[in-house]
Amino acid sequence: MKIKNFLIYLYVYMILISTFICLLILSAALPHTRKFDSLMRRSARILAKGGDYPETSGVTLDNCSDSLILNIAYSFDSKQPIRSAIEAVFYAEKGKEFTHTLNNMVNSKRNSLVKGSYARYWFGHSAVIKILHYVWHLDKIYVLYGSLILFLLFISVVHAYKTAGFPGLFALYIVLSLCNFQVFFMSLQFTPVIFIGLGGLIWVCRQRDISRRNVTFYILGMLTAFLDLLTAPILAFGIPALFICGKDFLQAESANGRNWKNWFRIWFGYPAAWLAGYVMSWGTKILLGICLSGNVQQVFHQIFLRISTSGKSIEFTRWQSIVKNFQFLYDNSQLILLLTGIIIVPFLMVKIYQWKKHKLVFNSRLFLGYLMLAAMPIAVIFLMANHTYIHDWMTYRGLALTCAALFMSLTAFQPEKRWIHEENRCSAAML
Repeated sequence: MKIKNFLIYLYVYMILISTFICLLILSAALPHTRKFDSLMRRSARILAKGGDYPETSGVTLDNCSDSLILNIAYSFDSKQPIRSAIEAVFYAEKGKEFTHTLNNMVNSKRNSLVKGSYARYWFGHSAVIKILHYVWHLDKIYVLYGSLILFLLFISVVHAYKTAGFPGLFALYIVLSLCNFQVFFMSLQFTPVIFIGLGGLIWVCRQRDISRRNVTFYILGMLTAFLDLLTAPILAFGIPALFICGKDFLQAESANGRNWKNWFRIWFGYPAAWLAGYVMSWGTKILLGICLSGNVQQVFHQIFLRISTSGKSIEFTRWQSIVKNFQFLYDNSQLILLLTGIIIVPFLMVKIYQWKKHKLVFNSRLFLGYLMLAAMPIAVIFLMANHTYIHDWMTYRGLALTCAALFMSLTAFQPEKRWIHEENRCSAAML
């Protein structure tokens, strides 16, 4: 059985990695056309108007990363598609904003441009964006992304309610509102995580065979590494996990009795499957980059830099990284946090009252599972101290999962009748 499971994961890995590489090579092999260049110039002007980090409704957008995504897409070499697909070449100007550099590059002003490479990232989004630019410029792509997000949101709301009722709907509201969901369609950098998160939620909620759940999370992890650029990748796992982990756990306890085996299989198994997919996907790209460039030292330098507690002329602690991200979450979402608190407090009081009246019982295993889910974004910040300290204005979004999971932990108060029925069923099975 273990060998069969291993072969399934290996098969999925080979299929997805082959698909990723083929998509990158296909995109890189497409030659520039007059229309493509024209649409790229228009997109570059759109980004240049706002600069690298414009603010919209008090939310900082990442035009810098958007420009990098377009920069790499434009720099794909159709004469060397395999090499350029793996190498992920970009061009930069010393002391200039990335939006300014992109604008110069697409307008053939390359005298002061310096070549660089991001071979350690897949940049799968660049492959997609290049293909889309044969048809649309950036504003129309934003409209397309916005339409897709709204479509996924509508279906996600239906499934969240079917899976977890009102608590599920409110948890989805918490995680999306604290992420500043309303501006995601305006950013190429922010959209992959939401596409994967909402798409994953719909997928796992429609999936009837629980035995395939780990493979599903494994696939989501691989897709996250392919498309995302360390924005808040934990959300790609956390959004579907918020709803399906609790449901699967309660069903497992109802069918097999209360034991820690079910708990570990779900609350550790699902995150482990997602993480395995994420690490194997990203690790494969790092190895491909090393094989192409041979620059092992630079790759490991960047890895250790991201997990270090120092930056350009600054020193900090891992605790300070955590505090800085929580502070940004609070400063950016005070009204949302207040409204959330106004709803949660009476909800908690009702639950405690019903528990004291013996109408509810407390499922400590379910509570512990959601606490572990809530701790995951904090663990990511702790581990990636350098990255999350410097880029707190985007990495804080992972903490939206923490807040939503803490709310879902209140569902650990379960109707007593259900538990009496389970106790009787378990006792009968033992006899």
